Amino acid sequence: ILDLMKPYLVSNNGWKQSEEYKTGLVPTTSNAAFSMKFNKLKDQVQVMNFVVMQSYGDKWAGSKIEVRASVFKDGDGQQAAVEQSLEIEGFHDSQTSESFNFALDLGEDRAV
Repeated sequence: ILDLMKPYLVSNNGWKQSEEYKTGLVPTTSNAAFSMKFNKLKDQVQVMNFVVMQSYGDKWAGSKIEVRASVFKDGDGQQAAVEQSLEIEGFHDSQTSESFNFALDLGEDRAV
């Protein structure tokens, strides 16, 4: 998955590709973060979708991910027209690891 992200990845501090049977990223440290940038989109983007695995046990207790999206309209790129965020829990009480879909709606000023 990191190879697919590479053209858009601006920085990666503390995320690695999962070495288990599921494709995805896992944090290697607290406060792990990465940034991506998509330039000159050909289609409008109204919603960003995320598939997040929630798990159980001490390792994941209290874990969460914060997704922040900023949309800069054509121009100088100095001020974001849209800023949205979404917080997703990484832990749940079920005794299984399960994947869930989450959506971040960019609203009326969607990315173009």
